[in-house]
Amino acid sequence: MELIFLCPAIRKAVGGVKVIYRQAELIHTLGQSRGFSAAVMHPNTFFFKVGWFDSTVPLKRAFFKWRWMGKPSMSNIAGAFNPDKHTVVIPELWA
Repeated sequence: MELIFLCPAIRKAVGGVKVIYRQAELIHTLGQSRGFSAAVMHPNTFFFKVGWFDSTVPLKRAFFKWRWMGKPSMSNIAGAFNPDKHTVVIPELWA
């Protein structure tokens, strides 16, 4: 099982982004021995990486093209994830 944390691509220092990264990093580190992992995904950005703090969490890349309307609840991204393998975590900002 893989937890995928959706995260906005914000270049300035924002506490919520750091919390998402830290949660994903902790789950990824502790979960590997238990058969699950975690990653952060910035939708529709292939090369985005937060540069204002260090993190070891893996980054997932996905480009939803026209299906991405700025937030998950308005987008058609259901087919992008496999429900048997992925659990998507949506930040409060996009819920």
